Amino acid sequence: MTKKYRMIQVGTGGQGNGWCSRFLPPNIADGRIEPVAAVDVNPDVLVNAQQHLGLPPEKCYTDIERAFDENEADFCTVVVPPAFHESVVDVALAHD
Repeated sequence: MTKKYRMIQVGTGGQGNGWCSRFLPPNIADGRIEPVAAVDVNPDVLVNAQQHLGLPPEKCYTDIERAFDENEADFCTVVVPPAFHESVVDVALAHD
């Protein structure tokens, strides 16, 4: 049996929507990953995670610290503008 990895999707608008709608669903369907939370600073685009990743609204956050505090994950995807990559990685590493 393949291990299922828990993940937090950081960024659900723009490019992040592409990950939510095209890249991640096949990996979810084959049992490789389990989305446990999603984060975006724009609450309007969190619907992409709900629609495509099957996350309930209470697992969709605008506060990255809260998302990582409340959810255990094996990894996160970082699909935000390049200027924000470092701050996302810093939060993820602080919760390792």
